[in-house]
Amino acid sequence: MGTREEPVRLFGNREALSAALHQADPDIVLQAAAFEIVTRGVESITIPEAVLREFGQPVTNRTFRYEDMLYAGGRFVNHWGGNASVPDMSRLETRLWFYFLVTRYIDAGGSRRFHFGQSG
Repeated sequence: MGTREEPVRLFGNREALSAALHQADPDIVLQAAAFEIVTRGVESITIPEAVLREFGQPVTNRTFRYEDMLYAGGRFVNHWGGNASVPDMSRLETRLWFYFLVTRYIDAGGSRRFHFGQSG
């Protein structure tokens, strides 16, 4: 995937757990969540080339940019505490982040339901 630090915190052992659940019940539907919060931790995750291409962005070796996900004028900045803000979906960086999250969940275990909280 090309991350500086594999986002184990985000996905843990989801692949193994998903496989075990589907073995026990092939019809089970897994749900994932991408809520209305972003932290500075995103700055440690490199944006995969496929995500950049999907959005027509130049392929570069860079991480997600926390500041570029925030509302202009400070609205909802630090809403969830220091360096934990509500991301602005109208910003490209936020859409890159959510696309990355959802595709990772799909790749890690076939989630077919997604809960976006109030982000949508």
